[in-house]
Amino acid sequence: ETGAGCAAVFYIDGQRAAKIGPGQKASFILPAGEVSLGAGLAESGLCAGAAIKTVTANIKPGREVIYRINWDTQGFYLGPYVENGR
Repeated sequence: ETGAGCAAVFYIDGQRAAKIGPGQKASFILPAGEVSLGAGLAESGLCAGAAIKTVTANIKPGREVIYRINWDTQGFYLGPYVENGR
């Protein structure tokens, strides 16, 4: 999710994988191993100009991994999503 009504572009190993609007989500089936995940703001209006943020994820066979694009006063960031009780 992003704030300020901005859409995000999600990247997997440097390749554009999805454009995700506020409140939307996308799912991907990836092979096990290390993968580079990235997010940047879609280039439009107030959303233009932010650098792409990347993280490295270690995908394990048969496990679901959830990452969330968050927005705060410092900008946006991409990180693992942790639910209480998981």
